[in-house]
Amino acid sequence: MSEYQRYEFMTIDRPLTREQLDAVDDLSSHIEASSTHALIEYHWGDFKHDPIDVLHKFFDGFLYWANWGAPELAFRFPHGILPPDLIEGYDLDDFVTFTQHSDYDILDIHFGEMEGPDEWIDYELGSLIAIRDELMEGDLRALYIVWLAGQHMMGGYDEEEDEEEDYEISVPAVPPAFGTLTAAQEALAELLQVPEELLVAAARHSKAAVPSTGDDVAAWVKLLPPDRQNDYLVRLAHNESGLSRLLVKELRELGQDKTRATPSTGEHVTYATLLAESKA
Repeated sequence: MSEYQRYEFMTIDRPLTREQLDAVDDLSSHIEASSTHALIEYHWGDFKHDPIDVLHKFFDGFLYWANWGAPELAFRFPHGILPPDLIEGYDLDDFVTFTQHSDYDILDIHFGEMEGPDEWIDYELGSLIAIRDELMEGDLRALYIVWLAGQHMMGGYDEEEDEEEDYEISVPAVPPAFGTLTAAQEALAELLQVPEELLVAAARHSKAAVPSTGDDVAAWVKLLPPDRQNDYLVRLAHNESGLSRLLVKELRELGQDKTRATPSTGEHVTYATLLAESKA
């Protein structure tokens, strides 16, 4: 079989400027680029640049895969929109990095040792890009899917060692509404080859999503100190990317009811348990 590699990039928050598009066009003679999308395909040779650096500089989403496997999915976020401890508790050091920069933060999901599926599948970034918005809205089902993929790939080799440890530290909670995955989350499970039986087993331990009460932005904005209001106005005038999400995040933190009880988390279920249930 001939070699095939595919690099795909997308912008979401804003299109590339003419100058940026010219720079992107110069990255490869194999590139097809527009102000919102770039695709590079190789049947021989390789991309001469670090795709994560390209993502950081120009784009909001990146997907790589080859005919031998090795999928990689990464997203760029406005700095500070996601918590710095986003991936803590998932034990994903071999597969995920979350790097914070002064301007943007990068979540990089990389399964370099994963072999390709038996049948040819054309993975596309368009089917996965919604995960970026979902994470910014606090939906962590995608991260749990990545955890399942990591455990499945490693075969849960460390389960016996973990038996004497606190599972609430080493095993993430099953997120709410895991039984009703979004189309993007289903595409992620396909990309990372998570068996359907594992998804079903995990869903049995998932609680229903708590209905949203809505955001009273008009009331919350009055809680912002005058200097913060002015700061947001100046940044708005400079057309800062992702500013609206950063503002809503800060308003939610200001407006949340401090007397409200902390919502209960889902079950912490070991991979060994899920695997056994998936085979039952």
